Amino acid sequence: MDSEPAFLTHRLDVIEGKLDAVLQMLSDREDTEWLTTKEVLPLMSVTSKQLSHLIASGVIHGDAIRNLGSAKNPRYRYHRSRLLNQYLKQVITPQ
Repeated sequence: MDSEPAFLTHRLDVIEGKLDAVLQMLSDREDTEWLTTKEVLPLMSVTSKQLSHLIASGVIHGDAIRNLGSAKNPRYRYHRSRLLNQYLKQVITPQ
């Protein structure tokens, strides 16, 4: 009887360890998906002024942009695939 709770406790510890490893891996992967402005500019071959215009005109919007700073001091991060999908959709679509 005494060994059963110890066995269950051990198994729960193993499961928690595996879940922590999976969550850490997902967190690391998500961090690599979000790029700084400095990384985005050469990727899209645009200047910072052109990027600002794309955002202001609504070409790049919504879940492709995150502000990690404050309203006074914004620090934007851009989701790699969402940003490129929105940008390429605008570039490919004739106007």
